[in-house]
Amino acid sequence: MTANINELNKSSQDKPRVLIVGAGPAGLFCADTIKNHACVTVIDKGKNISERSHSKPIDLSSGIGGTGLYSDGKLCLDLEVGGFISKIISIDKKLTLERKIADTLLRRAKDIKFNYKNHNLQTNHSEGLASKKYPVINIGTDRGATLISKFIKDLSSDGVIFRSESNLKKLERAGNNFTAHIINSEVSFREDYDFVLLAMGKIGSKQQQSICNELGVRSQKNPMNIGLRLETCQDSISNLFNDSDDPKLKLILDDGSYVKTHCASNGGFVTPVYYEEIYLTGGHQYSNKNSERSGFSIVWNGLRLETNELDDVIYPNFSSYGKALACQKVSDFLAKKMSTKEDLDKINLSYKDITAANFWDLLPEKLNLSIKEMLINLSKISKHILNEDSVLYGPVIEWWMSTISTRNEKMETSVENLFVAGDGSGWSQGIVHSAATGILAGEGIIDKLSSQ
Repeated sequence: MTANINELNKSSQDKPRVLIVGAGPAGLFCADTIKNHACVTVIDKGKNISERSHSKPIDLSSGIGGTGLYSDGKLCLDLEVGGFISKIISIDKKLTLERKIADTLLRRAKDIKFNYKNHNLQTNHSEGLASKKYPVINIGTDRGATLISKFIKDLSSDGVIFRSESNLKKLERAGNNFTAHIINSEVSFREDYDFVLLAMGKIGSKQQQSICNELGVRSQKNPMNIGLRLETCQDSISNLFNDSDDPKLKLILDDGSYVKTHCASNGGFVTPVYYEEIYLTGGHQYSNKNSERSGFSIVWNGLRLETNELDDVIYPNFSSYGKALACQKVSDFLAKKMSTKEDLDKINLSYKDITAANFWDLLPEKLNLSIKEMLINLSKISKHILNEDSVLYGPVIEWWMSTISTRNEKMETSVENLFVAGDGSGWSQGIVHSAATGILAGEGIIDKLSSQ
């Protein structure tokens, strides 16, 4: 069935029509920026927030609220980390964006207190590792859905239209406007819009790049971050969390590549998240419960997307595991020895649906060597990290998205009135950076409207 339902978007005939594809941080903050200037429709191929479940991996990576705001909601309040836009905006703009994002979210989570004072980005070096410290707020997985629901309710009250389970199948240029082909509940619609923002997140990054390529927008491949997630007894690495809720540690390797920690959780839980064809390893952290286990991902940036290792090696090796994440004791990993399910079951794992593995048989040797070197260096500053209750889950894959080219800092592509934002655009990696790109795109749309 095909229909044209433009009348749904014409509640205000004198306002331009804007389609935002993706209801994650980038899409929501763009909608919040332009809600008084345009008729805004936000679509997302995932479920509504009220129907998403933290027990379902597909719901963790797709749906209203996006991936980030439905995870542990970790707000890394410094745009020097988590993306690239600090390279193209002024320091004053950077500070303005950071404060606006925090204030917008925290006024909907009033039990979280935060003081901006004495939170400056610092980089220290110890035992060959660079340690980056910056302000971090953990909203907590349990509070994420509540915060999103309040945000969506406020935006809806201001006239923003939300449609879940709606997938953009094709975007065509129609003169100075766009025609969007959307599938919702197996019904196909064609709608016309004056502006389009593609903010399709990690899970939609390939589709977003394909849509842009069809319209002639270029993109640039990035080094991929791939690795494993360490988990150990909370007390074993408590010192790493003394100065930050999300310790960032980096080791530069001899070949110029690096290995670093990412997405730390203190007392959190390992969880599978479905992306592409496999289940990846993620981490959640709650404000109302503690697993007594802590950890972080350890990722290496030496694998390039130009190779076929992702499709030819990594995906096939893990595709049969399903939600049963591959797991190996750290001591066995260092010895290149297969772990046994019996030994793993003796450990108080935060995620117990695991398959005993030997990552040396599953991942490229260079990747495993870089993780091994990082573990040895980490043990110099946190000696219990190599204890017998320390394990590795896998795989972890970050930054597989290509960066879509934009003509300016307002995130407009080479196609006039087509904007990109968020993790799916390759410009950000995380809530705050993603939200910042959404705000910039919104400001770009407003600038275009004011010049007309």
